Amino acid sequence: MNKVITISREFGSGGRELGMLIAQRLQIPFYDKELISLAAQDNTLSAEVIEQYEEHLQLNTLWSAGQNLLPFYQQPITDQIYFRQCETIRNLAAKGSCVIVGRCADYVLKEEARCINLFIHADLSKRVERAVQVY
Repeated sequence: MNKVITISREFGSGGRELGMLIAQRLQIPFYDKELISLAAQDNTLSAEVIEQYEEHLQLNTLWSAGQNLLPFYQQPITDQIYFRQCETIRNLAAKGSCVIVGRCADYVLKEEARCINLFIHADLSKRVERAVQVY
């Protein structure tokens, strides 16, 4: 049975690296920043625009698809990016097993029964130490 593994993490906790290891071990696709270019493939939004705005997305300020009555092109850019990435995440999950890091994938796939959600965290001092070493 295909599984989709989502990884949410605190900055510096090693969640991205863990996701890469899991994907390698299970021999399944790994997605992180690749979602930016995948979401931009329909040419509605460029990868550069998505990358510029994606870090500023906040779930509590976004409208749900059912409440939003504006056409896609009239929505705020942050909403367009969020909805495009949600669509991309759902499409990847429908194709088969994969590991997705960040991008609110755990929330986007909350109704998906075959989804395993992980949250990676560490003490602040360890995260700072690791971030200095890695970045």
